[in-house]
Amino acid sequence: MQPDYCIKHRSPTLKDKDICQRLLVSAKGLVQPGYDLSSLSKAEYPEKLLQLLTEASPTIDLAQLTLNVDLLRPPEGLRRLAGNSSKSLPQDREQFRTALVKRTDSILRSWHSLRRLKRKGVLNRFQVIWARMGMLERRSWLQRNFPDLPQNAQASIHAWLQSPTLESPPNSKLFFYRLLNTEILSRDNILPELLEFRATHHPAYLRDLDGRSIYLGVYCGSLISMAVTGTISFPMEQSNDTYDFTWNEAEDLLPDLAQAEPPTVGLHKLGAQQKIYEWLVESVQLLPKAIVGYHNELCCDPANDLSVLMRSQLSDYHKPHDRVSITYLHSLLTAALDESLFDLAQVRKYPDIWQEWVQGTGWEHVCRTLFMRIDVFSTLVTHSTSLQQEERYEITLKANNTRFRALVAFCCLSNSLITDTVRQLPSHGRWSPSKIKNESMSKLLQLLQKCDPVVDFIPLLDVMMVIDDESKSCASTQRMPQQLTRVLHDLAVLAACERELETHCRFAEDIASYAKIVKEVTEEISATKRPWKMLIGAALNAIDAETAHKLTADVCNKTSDLAKRHQRFWMVFDKGLKGSADTTTQNILDEVLKIAPENSSVDDEQAFASLNSAEPPAEPTQTQLNRSKHHRGHNRRTEVPQTARGPRKAPEMSRRPTITLFTQLQFWNSILAKSSEGRSHLKWTDFCAALAGIGFKIRPTIGAAYQFYAECHQRTIVFHKPHPKASLPHTKARREWLDRLTRRFILQMPEDLGVRTNDDLMKSVENF
Repeated sequence: MQPDYCIKHRSPTLKDKDICQRLLVSAKGLVQPGYDLSSLSKAEYPEKLLQLLTEASPTIDLAQLTLNVDLLRPPEGLRRLAGNSSKSLPQDREQFRTALVKRTDSILRSWHSLRRLKRKGVLNRFQVIWARMGMLERRSWLQRNFPDLPQNAQASIHAWLQSPTLESPPNSKLFFYRLLNTEILSRDNILPELLEFRATHHPAYLRDLDGRSIYLGVYCGSLISMAVTGTISFPMEQSNDTYDFTWNEAEDLLPDLAQAEPPTVGLHKLGAQQKIYEWLVESVQLLPKAIVGYHNELCCDPANDLSVLMRSQLSDYHKPHDRVSITYLHSLLTAALDESLFDLAQVRKYPDIWQEWVQGTGWEHVCRTLFMRIDVFSTLVTHSTSLQQEERYEITLKANNTRFRALVAFCCLSNSLITDTVRQLPSHGRWSPSKIKNESMSKLLQLLQKCDPVVDFIPLLDVMMVIDDESKSCASTQRMPQQLTRVLHDLAVLAACERELETHCRFAEDIASYAKIVKEVTEEISATKRPWKMLIGAALNAIDAETAHKLTADVCNKTSDLAKRHQRFWMVFDKGLKGSADTTTQNILDEVLKIAPENSSVDDEQAFASLNSAEPPAEPTQTQLNRSKHHRGHNRRTEVPQTARGPRKAPEMSRRPTITLFTQLQFWNSILAKSSEGRSHLKWTDFCAALAGIGFKIRPTIGAAYQFYAECHQRTIVFHKPHPKASLPHTKARREWLDRLTRRFILQMPEDLGVRTNDDLMKSVENF
């Protein structure tokens, strides 16, 4: 995401023009722009400035660009990062260089100590002891011996959101110990894996990972800003005995963002690494040899049961810095595409699901969201499919141009689609970001919507982890709408993609060639046609204002029959789809129109006539019927009677796999039988156990939404966990959950039992 906050709301000054001209000149190592800004008028200056800066250096994010130059009045947080804030600490150049050297030397000493412990077998003994401990004992040991460790990886973000102003910043320790938190380290084998991983790889390759929270720490004032000019860069090629860096004091621009950063940030990242490696060495020596207490109690769930966000977060503890798993990304994106296609099919086919989607957010925004979700993931799946020639991409300093270029294109495309997804957040209603009651969740979503510069300094994955935590607290009191849940899940998937792809740019052979590739692929992405996006845009434009007003009134008219309102809506909307389709979108339109509303027997004229009215359409008179017959008699085309038309084939997006239930005892025991305690209510755990009995694995997504994945059918389905205070009677719970399940799968029973269809199954279960 490239924010446009910095040039939208003010006119330029001569000082701004002079600074910008100097920026363009300093970027001549990348591109020779040859632009003269003196001739620009005030009206055209902001837009032209953005264009010229992007062309001059396509790798420069405008938020990052303002770090070292007082361009267009950057906020105080950006001034702190640049070291030109009024509160920046003056620093002697020799003292600053000495501090850099001391920290790199300390990191190397701790790393060599960790490697010696590995050679002596200490790490292996640590792993054996750790495996004998239960989760509660691990957590207790960590809290007792290291009280300064944060509770979770997002503790710094939570603290920043809760601090009222930048004048009362959070504790600086939260920004140094992001990886070292009790929630993650107490899980399974995470800490032994981290020790092994860190002993194997040079610290220079992991500096950015250790310092993910540093930008936010300096921005909010928790970490000291130093008045030091220039940039610091760290070469990727390091020997075991060196930790080299280059401090360019004369550099006032960041042309090499892949390998350079502001001095303040660079020094604090080294400080974070220093603390992390010292802690790792100390923890190995503190672990007691005799373990008593909670033996294997409350062990964590297997990796398959973790959410998308948590799986990506855990990769920080063991993922090699020079690998990108295309197979993982492809499976993630394919599942998201499958779910988005299924959601469109469900909203078109079932009135109750349609009503749940449109209530409170508006039909136009819902339609755009349904189509744009498919557009985003179908576009990404197309690219990930072309990259699947190899399971993993090994990135080296001499990477093959073709493979590396394809990876850069995939990364640029993924990042560009984040903005499209953020736009699908509800724009109004009680669940719009500005009206969400949870303050932290509301603030983060608003920052995303506004492309606020601070969001560029927080990894999107961490932003989504905080939103997920906060949404769970919201779900305990009220249920989030389907649209918001789906958009948040999509952002979580894109955040996981961003985390998987983030390291590739640091292995570019040189920044000039990398900038050229980025510029070329960005132009290609802009020129690429996206049929789903084109179709929904044209369809919404084809619906005139009067018809849109009538649709809105009809959608909100809860006094009329739901099925008829649902039917009228899609008939009117489909007319807009048909009128806007072209050769590029015709195939997609055919696929969408195959999913028709149930009992679609009302023609277009009746649908339009009944809009905005609670009264049913008037019956035609005998004279009107005679005229209609006479008109049809002169029509050369022979109409096919409705009964003579063949059945529509089920589209690819809505084909349902078959699951045989007769022998699935765990399913029936969980879904039908009451517990030995005589409970009259069906619990969420019962339903999860029932689905596990027919081959489903559960994966948390966002808030109270859980994704169930059937490996044998390569299909997913999302269910919402009921509120903790809600009590669902057995009959109602079976009906609701099984109805959702039978819409996605064919649950097959032997015919001699009289259960031939899903409807028969539902009736049998309800009568049980």
